[in-house]
Amino acid sequence: MTKQRIPYQPDTITPPGETLAELLEERGITEEDLAQRLGSSVEAIRTIIDGHTSIDVEMAEQLEKIVGVSAEYWLNHEAKYRASLLHKEVR
Repeated sequence: MTKQRIPYQPDTITPPGETLAELLEERGITEEDLAQRLGSSVEAIRTIIDGHTSIDVEMAEQLEKIVGVSAEYWLNHEAKYRASLLHKEVR
């Protein structure tokens, strides 16, 4: 007998920026440090952390180099987060 798998669908998915903020803290990297390494502004970093700006392929690749988490992870997390926002709007 095979069991039917029910996909896990949490009610909320945190923005990838929240994960980024946690990783920066763990690694002792400030938002200012990250902005400098990325050649970006602190304001731009904060919009990512707050979930207002999406992580694109280029940003994901840069984050992989700086925080050591794969670009694939960032892109998947971003896609799931944006899909969850759309799903909430439809309800």
